[in-house]
Amino acid sequence: MSPRLPFAGLFICVIAAAQTLSFGVVGGASLTSDFNRSFSTVPPPGPPIVLTDYSSPERYIIGGMLEFRLPKNWSIEVDGLYHPLRFDSAAILPNGTLNSVSPSPVVTFEFPALAKYHFRWRGWRPFLEAGPSFRTAGNLNGSNPSHYGVAAGAGAETRLGKFRIAPEVRYIRWAKDNSLGALTRPDQIELLTSFSTGAFEGGRAFSSRVSVGVVAGATLSPDFRSFEGTGDTFNGSTFFFSFSSSPGAFLVGAMVEVALARGLFFEGDAIHQPMHFTSTINTWTFPVLGKYKFSTMHHMRPFLEAGPAFRQATELTGSSPYGVTAGAGIEARVWRLAIAPAVRYTHWDRNSFNFPDFVPFQNQVEALAGFSF
Repeated sequence: MSPRLPFAGLFICVIAAAQTLSFGVVGGASLTSDFNRSFSTVPPPGPPIVLTDYSSPERYIIGGMLEFRLPKNWSIEVDGLYHPLRFDSAAILPNGTLNSVSPSPVVTFEFPALAKYHFRWRGWRPFLEAGPSFRTAGNLNGSNPSHYGVAAGAGAETRLGKFRIAPEVRYIRWAKDNSLGALTRPDQIELLTSFSTGAFEGGRAFSSRVSVGVVAGATLSPDFRSFEGTGDTFNGSTFFFSFSSSPGAFLVGAMVEVALARGLFFEGDAIHQPMHFTSTINTWTFPVLGKYKFSTMHHMRPFLEAGPAFRQATELTGSSPYGVTAGAGIEARVWRLAIAPAVRYTHWDRNSFNFPDFVPFQNQVEALAGFSF
């Protein structure tokens, strides 16, 4: 099981009790180096050469946030943060200077889910926060940043007109990397500031015909086809290799739903969907679905959905950018929160790869749940 899947259950339980909702943007920078410094020596023949990987702090961070206000000064904040990392590789000359410096950027997205407690002090509301944090990574350049950790922070919130501004310092302890290459620094300190709307009483920020929320779940089918092959022959021996892909990638994204007529709805999603083989490939899918909800007793509404889907996968050259999605599920309401688990099937159009063995499956199955107000 993916270590991030328990977060989905925690998220369901927490936001079900939310009474107010605010959203906004988050920006800042890391105050610590992205990667640990390392040294290695090129063995003879030839003169000894010392190689090093090193990293500098202050990489920028930017993203969005949702905060669910709970009773008695508690709240839950969920962020989606774009956080590029970088390490540089170089040779150290005998005089100590660096030669042949090669920058290696790594793209990461962080998803902290934090419980917050607010105090009151004059016009400010100091707060403490803690919770799990999850990370996806792409453009790895030989690294493989860990995918989960624990975050804790402290800050203060005040009003700026109709908005809230909240500077804070956040500490993250990441799990150990699964890599033989450059290793990320496990202890990270970030300086962040969020700008958010005032809370929307009752949890619905828009009209009664529009709902917004998040969608989370996991893939139930493998990302790529399994295959075996042979490599180059060396000293009379032929190398054999095999590849297999397993399901279970964690999916998370945003959703908006619009009521069109009695029982008829439109839903649009933006879902981050990592695909796994020897490394992680970050993709985004954008299903655009027509939905029909059936009316039943006890506040349960089964539904059917279908429509086109689009995929953005710059790291997976040749993958099909569009397909067709269909699904079925059931919606229940807890206070003003709609919880809608569903199973979706997507058929992607034909891929255009030069190597026909190494392609994503055209047929994919996902289990998802939407949480909206």
